[in-house]
Amino acid sequence: MDVGNSIEEVLKVIAKNVVRFRKQLGFTQEDLAYKADIDRTYIGYIENAKQNVSTKKLVAIAEVLKVAISDLFKDEIESQITKVEEPNLTYGAVEVYNSVVPALRLLEQDAAVKGVHGLFRDDNFRIFQILLITSLSQMSDDNGVSVVDDKGVVYGVRTVDLLQMKNFVLHDRVTPQVLIEYRKRDWIFGVYRGVGVLELYRVLSKDLESIYLKWESQWKDGVKKELKNPKVPLRYVRAVGELLFEGDGSGRIERADLG
Repeated sequence: MDVGNSIEEVLKVIAKNVVRFRKQLGFTQEDLAYKADIDRTYIGYIENAKQNVSTKKLVAIAEVLKVAISDLFKDEIESQITKVEEPNLTYGAVEVYNSVVPALRLLEQDAAVKGVHGLFRDDNFRIFQILLITSLSQMSDDNGVSVVDDKGVVYGVRTVDLLQMKNFVLHDRVTPQVLIEYRKRDWIFGVYRGVGVLELYRVLSKDLESIYLKWESQWKDGVKKELKNPKVPLRYVRAVGELLFEGDGSGRIERADLG
């Protein structure tokens, strides 16, 4: 549905969509302002529909939010994804994947219109994207999904879809034994919005130690030592992690060098 012609209506729609997409990414107004190089007070005015915003600033905001600028003007978001034109097909695995992304996104959009959300929310699909980006290989693991590089270094892998959750879950039931195993490995964390991967981070085990200690503090004598679905906050991962890949919101991917 298109917005009306009055400036007040347009500003309200822009405000609603900026808030929507900012919160999906887990950003504060300060985060958005910093990344878009815009004063935080100005962002506040935009989100309250009190400020006429320039095209230049809208472009900067859309880039940070990883959406098309046209999405900021839609009164009803038909899709959480930006339509992209089909790229030229080459025969590398990443290029082949990128060639089908537009079709996947259209399928996701059509399914959402019909009330079927999270069409590609399967963890195997997300892991496949991570393997393409990092050139890692998947391996079997009793403590969840793990991947390994060509030198035998093992990483734990966890993903989050911002349309569904805001934080990572390492394990549905964390016990002291599970925590011993987790302390032996570094981690790859993937951030998604629907079918598309937005961010990929590598977090060293030592940088998760404060999280592990917090979990351990909840285990008391005489109480069963088990935590159900303890969370690793997305904001924490962004703060301590090494950014390996950042998507542009189109769904396309490229190889990342793990070093």
